[in-house]
Amino acid sequence: MVDLEVEEDLNLLVGMASRAADGRPVWIRSAQRKSSLKMNEPFLLWVQRPSLSAPLFVAHVTREAWLDPGDLAPRLSRSGAG
Repeated sequence: MVDLEVEEDLNLLVGMASRAADGRPVWIRSAQRKSSLKMNEPFLLWVQRPSLSAPLFVAHVTREAWLDPGDLAPRLSRSGAG
């Protein structure tokens, strides 16, 4: 069974500016990423964005991996990993 939860503060975005849908300027006061994945069957994960010609991320999780996923959270939540 896969049971993964990752939370990360994205403080590096604080103070940056963007635009609302109506064009008004907005400033980021806080930002946080929170991801959760819970599965009890083998699966194929496919993440895509309309602006990209190829998938952003693809993963096939086998029965062996979901039976004992180990401790993935510390490896996936490291700041600056990649």
